[in-house]
Amino acid sequence: MGKTKIICDSGCDLTLEQATALGVERVPLYTIKGTKSFRDGIDIMPSEQYADMRQGAIYTTSQVPIEVFSSIFEEYAKDNIDCLYIAFSSELSGTFNAGKLACEMAIEKHPNFNMRVIDTKCASLGCAIIVDAVARLANGGASLDELYSVTESMAKRIGSIFTVDDVSFLARGGRLSKSSAFFASALDIKPLIEVTEQGQLNPIKKVRGTKKAYAAIVEYMREQNALQDKTVWIGHADSLDKAMAMRDMIAEELGISKFQISELGAVIGTHTGPGSLTVFFEKE
Repeated sequence: MGKTKIICDSGCDLTLEQATALGVERVPLYTIKGTKSFRDGIDIMPSEQYADMRQGAIYTTSQVPIEVFSSIFEEYAKDNIDCLYIAFSSELSGTFNAGKLACEMAIEKHPNFNMRVIDTKCASLGCAIIVDAVARLANGGASLDELYSVTESMAKRIGSIFTVDDVSFLARGGRLSKSSAFFASALDIKPLIEVTEQGQLNPIKKVRGTKKAYAAIVEYMREQNALQDKTVWIGHADSLDKAMAMRDMIAEELGISKFQISELGAVIGTHTGPGSLTVFFEKE
C-alpha cells in the first residue's frame, strides 16, 4: 500500500506551492466579484484582490462544489489510494459537508476505497499547522488511521486569534453590525476575535489602537499557554509590516523563536479585509 494522500481546501491558507511541496492536494474555494468567480490562489492572487478591495471592490465567497470534490475523489478511488481530507471549520463554510458527501458517494461506488474526512473546527493557518504536520507524517509512511488520530488530537490544541484593520468587512459579512462598525472605525477600535473549539468566531475583546491590539494578542497567547517550542503562524492581508511587528513582540514577550509568516488567502481575506492580522499557535 502506498502513502496516504492528504487533501485540504484553500480555507487553510496554504498556498498552492506550499501544498505541492508537501505532496498535498489543495482544493480551492472561490471568491466572487459581480458575475465572475475566481479559484482562490489560482485565478486570483490575494495581493491582487486586496489591492482591488482597497479601491472599493466588493467580493463574496463560495464553497467548493460537491462535483469538484467528487471528481478528485473518484481518481484516487480508481487508483485505490488511501485519502484523508482535512477540512476548514464546518461552522464557517459548507465546504466540509460537501467533501463529506462526496466521500460517502465515492465509497458507495468503490466499496474498497479507504478515505476519511475530518472537520478540524479550525480556520486559516490554524488548519495549515495541522495539514503541514500531518502531510509530513504521511510522507514518512504513517497509516490513514494514524494520521486521522493525529489530526483529531492536534485540532483540539490550536489557538487562534485575529484582529482587523477595517471593521466594515466584518459588518459586510454579518460578523458585526453596521452601526458598531461605524463607531469602531471612528474611534480606531480593534476587535479581537478567537476561533473557538467549536469552530466558531467569538469576539473576546475590543481595544483602541494597533499597539494595544498586539499587546492583547500576546496576553491571549500567554493565557492559552502557547507552546514555546512550536512554530507560531502569523497571517496578514497585504500588511507584512504588521506581521513582522507582531512577530517581534511575541518573540520578546513570550520567548518564542520559530515563526511562519504567510499572506492570508483571498477567501479568508474577503471576510477580514486588507490590513487584517491573524496569529495561530499550538497550546497545551
